[in-house]
Amino acid sequence: MCEHVSDGTIMRMDIAPRPARSEKESAHTVERIEVGPALKKSRVGRLHGRPYPVQFRNQGAFDAWKLALGSGPEWTRWADPAATCWTIRQEIQQQLNDMRAGMHESREAEARAQIDARMQAISISANLKYELQKGTIIEATPALETLLLNSDMDLDLPMKMVAPPYPAQYLKFGPEAARYLKVPDSDFPDRQFDGVFCFFTPPSSRHGDGIKWALELIFISQRQDCFGGQVALLGETERDDRPLGEWLNRVLDTAKGRSV
Repeated sequence: MCEHVSDGTIMRMDIAPRPARSEKESAHTVERIEVGPALKKSRVGRLHGRPYPVQFRNQGAFDAWKLALGSGPEWTRWADPAATCWTIRQEIQQQLNDMRAGMHESREAEARAQIDARMQAISISANLKYELQKGTIIEATPALETLLLNSDMDLDLPMKMVAPPYPAQYLKFGPEAARYLKVPDSDFPDRQFDGVFCFFTPPSSRHGDGIKWALELIFISQRQDCFGGQVALLGETERDDRPLGEWLNRVLDTAKGRSV
């Protein structure tokens, strides 16, 4: 269980029996967890020409999170192959909200802080999921990008035939793809997508049969070699004969009107 302490710190409380002075007395240990350095290192500014998850790792963010939480139950849960990026994100966002509760002078400031916490949680969870599942960078050659951009996707393809090559990967877009993949609602014409995280997460074996797989896409944008935000999409699939087009429509309808 995590409780608010101060900005940059959470407390993990674990019940631990100790010799009591009376039958009614008990004690529990309190562990102070400093996550401030991890949060600071997680804010990616310049990409230095590197794929986004590479820059996140190179500036020490993953190691900082591992140092802060690597011995705790959070790390064990997040490293589970059945843990989705969404579940990791929810835990991180709740911790950030709890950490900063009561620190804002107005409702507007608190609302802005919650939006910032959500955006931070999306970025951090995507990178942690990628690293914990030993993600792979995929960089398409210009020739392959041109071929793909001039090809049509079969939207009638059954979902049971749709699967990325790895459980966790980052597809780094090149100049050809950047010309066509435009960031929605952007005020900057030179803002483009750097790449996309793609996670294909199996259901937990604890839940038995019939549980859906999760396909998560987190598109990372950049402008002039600087990180520019992300767009996150999540959809579940039963790996059946349902066509890809139906899955896409359902995911996009769910995301419509929601800022991520």
